[in-house]
Amino acid sequence: MVSLGKNRKDHEKLMEAEVFAINVLGEKHLEVGRHFGLTNGENVNNFDGIDCIELETGSPILKDAAGSLDCKIVKTIDAGDHVIFIGEVLDVVNRDGDGLVFKTENFP
Repeated sequence: MVSLGKNRKDHEKLMEAEVFAINVLGEKHLEVGRHFGLTNGENVNNFDGIDCIELETGSPILKDAAGSLDCKIVKTIDAGDHVIFIGEVLDVVNRDGDGLVFKTENFP
């Protein structure tokens, strides 16, 4: 499940898509988290310079993510200012290590 604000730049792309991926960042991925979390991304390919692989759906999977879920969208739910995307997991990557814990001070 992914929830995305309707005001986000990729909202329309995901509404038209049939698939998505969830990448779980590891403790060593703070800079990657900042890259995706703090970059506006308008007219920019956020994946430029990021090592990715593809699994079953072709969605970008971070090569060294702590874990990844490759999903097919099976349902969308309008949730006011967000849309919830429910996915069927088609493939999984699970690597050793702990996930990155969000701390507000790390994302100024």
